[in-house]
Amino acid sequence: MGYKQSKERNRRLVKLYKNTKNSYGRGAYYDTKKKRLIRYTIRRNANLPRFYRKRANRAVRRNPEVLNHGAYRKQFDYWWELF
Repeated sequence: MGYKQSKERNRRLVKLYKNTKNSYGRGAYYDTKKKRLIRYTIRRNANLPRFYRKRANRAVRRNPEVLNHGAYRKQFDYWWELF
């Protein structure tokens, strides 16, 4: 990553931290061990959506009634399994 991109990322993190540091759902926090700002993320497990997507795709491939390739979303709604 270049110098300008990292400076811009740090500037945006500082702005996010200053705007949300006293609110309940903060956007970034300062880590004392790493001595830098870290953005909060929502996803707890990064591999979970991939797991459900592959599982849904496998179930749809084995179903002979589905002819449309985008119909697996109607067959198995994996988005609601994530929450």
